[in-house]
Amino acid sequence: VPKGWQGPGSANAAIIYVEGDILSLSGTLEEKEQATIAASDRIDITNHLRYEDPPDLTDPDDNPMNLLGLFSQTRDIRIALGAPNDLGIHAVMMAGTPGPNDPDPGYPSSVHAVNYNTRPVQGQVHLIGGIIEEFYGAFGTFSSSTGNSISGYGRDFRFDRRMGRGFSPPYFPTTTLYDLLEGSRPLANVRPVWREGTP
Repeated sequence: VPKGWQGPGSANAAIIYVEGDILSLSGTLEEKEQATIAASDRIDITNHLRYEDPPDLTDPDDNPMNLLGLFSQTRDIRIALGAPNDLGIHAVMMAGTPGPNDPDPGYPSSVHAVNYNTRPVQGQVHLIGGIIEEFYGAFGTFSSSTGNSISGYGRDFRFDRRMGRGFSPPYFPTTTLYDLLEGSRPLANVRPVWREGTP
């Protein structure tokens, strides 16, 4: 078991890297641990993935130490078949984009539920964290007339406010460089458009 927490600042937090797929991921992250789990290919979540000390969503200043990042370099992060109803996920998840040398460079990677449109109704995915993906991943379907679920999961997604304060999973692919897109000028009632800058 990696001992990521090394004191204030967690300078030596853990990263676990798998060359290939992670076919079964679940568990509880200890209250002082910070870790990123990365895979070159897909990651399948098979059961609850929780913090021992989750952030208090009613307190914007709550700052627990445990933090988990999931990063699939070129494929999906998936909720596997057989995952439980009302699945709890505490993590920041990023589905990467295949590079030009990947055998399938146009692959639409995302965070989603496997067979979202045919699996039984399974309540909600209760996420505390964040999702970063290029393509919108589906979790379930619902009736447009009644609003009731037809298959898969509904979404109960809560942003982990610690990320807005500059906190991020250890060694997570992030940037602090941003550029204002050309032609996107700040005007009254118009938000400017930003993109990741080049170092």
